[in-house]
Amino acid sequence: MAMSLPNLHELHLLRVKGISADGVRQLIRHCLGLKVVCLAKCDSIVLGDLLPGGSSTFFFTLKETTLAMIR
Repeated sequence: MAMSLPNLHELHLLRVKGISADGVRQLIRHCLGLKVVCLAKCDSIVLGDLLPGGSSTFFFTLKETTLAMIR
C-alpha cells in the first residue's frame, strides 16, 4: 500500500477487522507522507498497542508528532 500510494497524507480506518497494531505501525513507517491517521472501532487495535503508555481507547487520531514517535 505504501508503494501504491506515495502521496497518501491522511488515513481514516473505521471498524476495520483483521488489521493488527503491527500492521498499522508498518504502514506508518512506510508511508512517510502520512500526516494524520484516525482509527475508530478497529476491533484489534487500541492506542496502547501503538504507543507505550497509550490508553485503551478504541477511537484516536495520530498526528505528525505522534507518527514521528512511531516511526
